[in-house]
Amino acid sequence: MQVPRWQICGETMELNMLKTVIWSMVYMLVGPSLIMLNKYIMQDLDFPYPMFLSGLGVLVSGLVSYLLIKFGVISSYSALLPIYLLAYL
Repeated sequence: MQVPRWQICGETMELNMLKTVIWSMVYMLVGPSLIMLNKYIMQDLDFPYPMFLSGLGVLVSGLVSYLLIKFGVISSYSALLPIYLLAYL
């Protein structure tokens, strides 16, 4: 039996669209918040290592992404990775 086009992973298209909008809003709020936090740390707390602070942000971002995928909060589309890599080469 073929899954209807409007159902992806057992969810309706409306639910998928709602999830996409929510995650997009989270992304749009977290990005500027981290920029302001980094500015506060570097200027007000006189933190002298900007590259370390940037690297720490990347490390935490990767760790959170890994945990979200590991616990099934979000799904990974690793099968599409070669296609994405070819697009950038």
